Amino acid sequence: MAMYQATLTKSMHNKRKTHSELQDGVNSQYTSFRLHVKGLHEIKNEVNQENLAKHLLKTSAIPLMNEILLYVVEENMIKISEAKEVSANDRQNIIKELPSSIAEPAMKLNKAATGASADDFLKILEEESLSICDVMLKKQDKKKDKQILFNHKHEMQDKLDSCEDPALGLHLAALIIFQHFTGQILQASGKFVPSIVSHLQQYLSEEQNQLLSNHQQLVVKQLKEKDSDLSSELQDCLSKLKEMIKNMKNKNKEEE
Repeated sequence: MAMYQATLTKSMHNKRKTHSELQDGVNSQYTSFRLHVKGLHEIKNEVNQENLAKHLLKTSAIPLMNEILLYVVEENMIKISEAKEVSANDRQNIIKELPSSIAEPAMKLNKAATGASADDFLKILEEESLSICDVMLKKQDKKKDKQILFNHKHEMQDKLDSCEDPALGLHLAALIIFQHFTGQILQASGKFVPSIVSHLQQYLSEEQNQLLSNHQQLVVKQLKEKDSDLSSELQDCLSKLKEMIKNMKNKNKEEE
């Protein structure tokens, strides 16, 4: 009996620890997702905003949905194959095996994760996380949000400072400039850089826009014409781009 009680206590402790880890993980990803959604709201072009929202859902909402589902599956002792990546169809089949009290809100969240609205996913996650996996989402903490945004900007800046790849440099520069002027962050792959550069025109001077546009044109030209040797022009342009962003930061400090 003593051995049984000890085993039971240990099992319950491990389960609590696992749920604690889930709660921390979900809250961390929820905060990040919420901040990225605020960034989407800065994009006024509806088509660009929707495409960026789909990208955010694919790269952040679906992994979060999978993490929640894997935990709930284990809790309800449902066997699934761990050999392959969980697809949309897999998720639907898994959810159907869950108790209805969990399955109904989980199905709503899964539908939103594969939809086109990041706001819808965020809203359903906030409403249903307790019902699906017993996770209480933390209220918005402006001080913590500010720290996350600060850390993100510095991380991006460090990457740009050490970057020697012109295409990646353009990508990083666009995201840094976006955050500099809007105070928000975007999750965007390289294919979204042209639309972000276009959005940034409203904030930049004619000279700054010209530099950004020239760099973009050179990057595109190099990708299309692989025989062209534009390396020296691109490196020169990248150095000027880095300097432009550095001057923006210095000007900001002077104004403060």
